[in-house]
Amino acid sequence: MRSLWGVCWVSLAGCTAAALDLDDKRVAETHTSSAGAPGGGAAGHGAAGAPGGGGASGASGHAAQAGQGGEGGQANQGGQVNQGGQVNHGGQGGQVDQGGQAGQAGAACGGGDPRAVALSLGPQLYFPLDDPPGAPTVAELVGGVDGLVVGAGVALGAPPAFASASNQGAARFTPSAVGAGVRVGGALDLGAGPYTVSLFLRVRGDAGCVYAFAKQTFWDEGLGTNGGTSLHLRCGGSPTLLFNRVPTSQVEALGEYVKPPLPAPEVWTHVVTRYDPTQLKGMRVFLDGAPYEGASSSGLSGGSVSTPAPLMLGAAGRTTGAPFNTLQGDLDEVAIYTRALDDQEIRAIACAAGLGP
Repeated sequence: MRSLWGVCWVSLAGCTAAALDLDDKRVAETHTSSAGAPGGGAAGHGAAGAPGGGGASGASGHAAQAGQGGEGGQANQGGQVNQGGQVNHGGQGGQVDQGGQAGQAGAACGGGDPRAVALSLGPQLYFPLDDPPGAPTVAELVGGVDGLVVGAGVALGAPPAFASASNQGAARFTPSAVGAGVRVGGALDLGAGPYTVSLFLRVRGDAGCVYAFAKQTFWDEGLGTNGGTSLHLRCGGSPTLLFNRVPTSQVEALGEYVKPPLPAPEVWTHVVTRYDPTQLKGMRVFLDGAPYEGASSSGLSGGSVSTPAPLMLGAAGRTTGAPFNTLQGDLDEVAIYTRALDDQEIRAIACAAGLGP
């Protein structure tokens, strides 16, 4: 890839990339009686009648119904919503104290299941990458097509990004002379529309310019385009990630880029790349749920990235032939969406893994 208005020239040997800067509750209304005491509860001064001693249903069946707040302490069960606040005294309207709601939202990240969260958001493809060591393929949970393990540099069964009953391992990639990666066939077409790629990445060592994922055609295939999308590491000699998008119609490989810093080595990082053509700053990268606001290209949003090239995980790959520029690191829980996840959805995945900002 060669640099021109945020242009990148990619060849068999690797990738050089340059980037230009672009400034690119719940109010739980518990309707209880004005004195709604919990438990045992006097039926309360309900508008429907006098309280029955000890919550006797008494003559006022209406009071007993309103007294459900007292009978089971439901007014206070409503208080469970605030977990850290308390039901307002005065009980009129039974509104939950705002402090309780804030306490819920401010809960520490972790203890969730990132896979369950990611799957609930409707991915087009999902590869958990927790297959047993030596498996010839990696199974998909969504998408209907497994990934083919290519080369001896892919080791399944590595320690996973997070501990849960569902996540039993990760994929470890090591550069090799013959190339290694996971090749996914099928008809995934990102086209001109929005898309999001979510994955957990652990960088190990420095193998120069490598790829975390790629669905991209390369110049030396003779197809007249360098179009597609990918996530590079250290291409161009700088210690950065590089989220790349090049429309396949661009003969000169005019593209756009986001260039966040490289994650710390030997540490799992939740990385999300998002393209949304409706936004001025259409390309974004999120690290552990936080959007990167720094260096990016001039941002020529638009155009299709449709390509016959396969989706590659942990490497780049041409339409035919061996993978190349194999990642030195681990991948886990790769999800691809044919829509732009919003910021809150992205944070929810990271937070479930205890990595939220």
